[in-house]
Amino acid sequence: MRILCSNEVDAERAAVAEDESVLVLSRGELAFLANSVQEALEVVDEWEFDTRLGMRPEESRMLHDRIRSFLMENRSGE
Repeated sequence: MRILCSNEVDAERAAVAEDESVLVLSRGELAFLANSVQEALEVVDEWEFDTRLGMRPEESRMLHDRIRSFLMENRSGE
């Protein structure tokens, strides 16, 4: 996963690998995604996490952490 900041590169010109997709989200939508991942980590038992959600818990934690870090590093209006 790559997270592109609007001031770094135009997503339409970014090189997109064959196994990647470009998704444009607002900061609020990105925060919602991070919160949803966190909720899933808290609610779904580890032994069934991958089967139900399609990603291992440790990968989900890494995704959550990357999104949160991005949001913290790219705060707007502060």
